[in-house]
Amino acid sequence: MEERTAIFMDLTGGPELVSWFGVAPSFHDAEILEICLRRSDPSLIRIHTWQATGVTDKDGRMKLDKHVVVDFMLRGVVDLNLDGFNHQNVINGLQIGKETRNLWGEMTPLVKVSLDGCFGVDGWITACEVEIAMDTQNVPVKNDD
Repeated sequence: MEERTAIFMDLTGGPELVSWFGVAPSFHDAEILEICLRRSDPSLIRIHTWQATGVTDKDGRMKLDKHVVVDFMLRGVVDLNLDGFNHQNVINGLQIGKETRNLWGEMTPLVKVSLDGCFGVDGWITACEVEIAMDTQNVPVKNDD
């Protein structure tokens, strides 16, 4: 199993997301719908993403399917660096990494969610725990005809 898939599979809700797409999604051209930072848990990154079919319509646009809204719920945010939030917030991709840091006098496992900005928000959030939830019913747009 590739490292990207293994990291998603290790997160609560990750296996369901991998199952939906058949692979760990890249979030290429996905749109950040919401970022909500809370002092009390959880904070949230909400993203609309999909799968490109490799087929174009009569106007030459790529047909998309498997639309889903993915919520990344972050508990115990320890640091972040975000820049450039605007009205659309398209990202080139999303990366999840694991690391361990000395926090509060002990080595603590952490999860870092990195947003590779394309138009709008760019940056990362590191938290003690990340959980994934997905909604296939309430997506902003469907372009799968």
